[in-house]
Amino acid sequence: MKIENELEFRILYDLDDDWMPFWGFMALVTGFWGTDTPPEKVADVIRWFAESGLVTLGALADNEVGWAAWDVDIDESMRRIAEGYGHGVGYLHALDVGALMDTEVVRANITKLGERRLAELEAGGMTYWTAQCRYESPRAMMRDDSTSQTDVSGGGSSDESGGACAVTLEEGLEFRLLDELDDDWMPLWGFVAMVSGFRGWNTTIDTVAGVMRWFAESGLMTFGALANNDVGWEEWNVDIDESMRRIAEGHGTSQGYLHATKREDLVWCEVFRANITEKGERRLAELEAQGMTWENTIGPFETRSGLR
Repeated sequence: MKIENELEFRILYDLDDDWMPFWGFMALVTGFWGTDTPPEKVADVIRWFAESGLVTLGALADNEVGWAAWDVDIDESMRRIAEGYGHGVGYLHALDVGALMDTEVVRANITKLGERRLAELEAGGMTYWTAQCRYESPRAMMRDDSTSQTDVSGGGSSDESGGACAVTLEEGLEFRLLDELDDDWMPLWGFVAMVSGFRGWNTTIDTVAGVMRWFAESGLMTFGALANNDVGWEEWNVDIDESMRRIAEGHGTSQGYLHATKREDLVWCEVFRANITEKGERRLAELEAQGMTWENTIGPFETRSGLR
């Protein structure tokens, strides 16, 4: 397998900061090779790093160290990553992108050899900023004018804060978002992942913002953010325009999506959380009464086959 030096550097760079889960590898590999890269290719990259002696494979552990290496060979390690191990779901059994994001089936740890290789690449002049790739940037991945979704993007409007637009929303997507909102306050990445699962992985960030605005203007959800109190969430006492501006430009200590330089910034972004309203709960009940379930509303790009 051939690994670009830039991709090798970026993975080692992140590994040097923390133990890396499967999604960490997937986010970076798809950033370099395209968002249609299947999980099997990501697993090949993980194997290459392990066979090259740059990482050891293991998992989070309930001990003082916090991580434990697997005392098995690489073949068995890769089998665990594929089929699952402990409480972690293997990528072969991941039903959707969310499962790949959340699985703790593996955490890789950088080795001494990996640290030396990272130092070599840094000595060669490589930095985080010189090792970027077009698929990785949310502005490149999600704002490509040639692949934008025109039915939700406001007719080509340049309003980057999610200005008012006419939205045509699939009932399956509406149901899935309401179903997720009914379970927990939803962050930005929840909307990005779900909308992309229905619209495709080249969906623009403006399209996602348009969907969020539609939900708010329809009275199905309210905007707010996590708070350091007993409630855990606080609603924003501002209008929808200001809410969308905060989500785009940032609010408090959290950056907005316009300032995201890589996809991981969107994954961990806590600029806001949406909360379902009573009207949203009634609409969810209506869709459920029509026979809609999680199982029969899977988006065409959401399943593992859709990742290919």
